[in-house]
Amino acid sequence: PMSAVTERPAGAYDVVVVLPRDLDDGTSDTVWIVTEVLPWTSPEGWGLVELLSDLIDGVFAGSATAVDPTEDLWPALLTTTYRAEGWLR
Repeated sequence: PMSAVTERPAGAYDVVVVLPRDLDDGTSDTVWIVTEVLPWTSPEGWGLVELLSDLIDGVFAGSATAVDPTEDLWPALLTTTYRAEGWLR
């Protein structure tokens, strides 16, 4: 399975931010934003996802960038997996 977490959460989330383990040694340069909120499903919610993306980009100051389900396959696959596990609503 893609997720190492086996316990279901008490409640579901709108957004899950995944920090890959290899961010610290520089072999990864992406932070995944996992969400079902998309520009065409919720423009207001998408504005918050974009704000989160900008915040992540600023925090990592060029050493890593945020990537969401509209930009890469991995966050999209994690969205499907986390929805099935009950992490996303």
